[in-house]
Amino acid sequence: MINNETITVVIFVYNEENYINESLSAVLNQTVQVDEIIVVDDFSTDSTKDIVQQYSEVHLIPSKKKGMAYACETGLKLVDTDLFFICDGDDVIMNHYVENMYEFIQSERIKYGYSNFIMTDEELTPKRFVNKKKYYDKYEMLCDCHTSGYLFGYSEIIKYLIPFPENISFHDWYMSIILSQEYGRNYVNNTPLFRYRRHKDADSYNLHKDRQKYLSLLVRSGEFLKVMGAGLSEDLSERIIKTRIHFYDAMIDPTLSKTVRVLASELFTWREKLSVSLFPITLRLKYR
Repeated sequence: MINNETITVVIFVYNEENYINESLSAVLNQTVQVDEIIVVDDFSTDSTKDIVQQYSEVHLIPSKKKGMAYACETGLKLVDTDLFFICDGDDVIMNHYVENMYEFIQSERIKYGYSNFIMTDEELTPKRFVNKKKYYDKYEMLCDCHTSGYLFGYSEIIKYLIPFPENISFHDWYMSIILSQEYGRNYVNNTPLFRYRRHKDADSYNLHKDRQKYLSLLVRSGEFLKVMGAGLSEDLSERIIKTRIHFYDAMIDPTLSKTVRVLASELFTWREKLSVSLFPITLRLKYR
């Protein structure tokens, strides 16, 4: 609790037996105490559930449907406090995360915010820190998930997120888009407040080495935007989504007509146009 406002953390897990202890310990050792800890298990097949059950402070909820997006939605539906935040079972938040994020949204007079992070390897050895902007507007959010999945805010915003669309691929990107469409922009606390662990089971692991994994990510991104486009009403937002889908199509299937369509659009930067033009060559050089 902070300033008489209660706080819930929602953690969703899948086969996190090697990491969940560190994640939960970080939550329990905050400078500001968390009032409720909800862990939603996405059909883990290892000892994750057994480990979580050792923590008397934690409410373990088995997911009824497979998929991290559904697990996230399940946890959000159970939030019954003034504030909440989301974290993954393989990452580790700093011990002042709650205190710092609360101060951030109060100082900015906003309903929610995101924190920056330090990219680490499997052993939490720091590898990279990305210097982010103070905020990203709703049009930028349609192009990429600049604000990641570490959402902290007032529980009143959950009503805009639920229900999640069926078979949504990227729950963090979905929430970023929905909230930015509602509030206009997503604010980022540029202080790195959690360690983002990149390990061998993560989606982002080895993208630079695995051609099929990278192409599959592009396909999923295009399919995701098709789902999101169906729920948007503003003309410019719809237009941006359509052009982004054209962008992914041109990357996945680099025919001349699809490449020209991207090159002719004013909604792409010169870097993106160059990426599409050179993508077939890049693939051959990168994934020999």
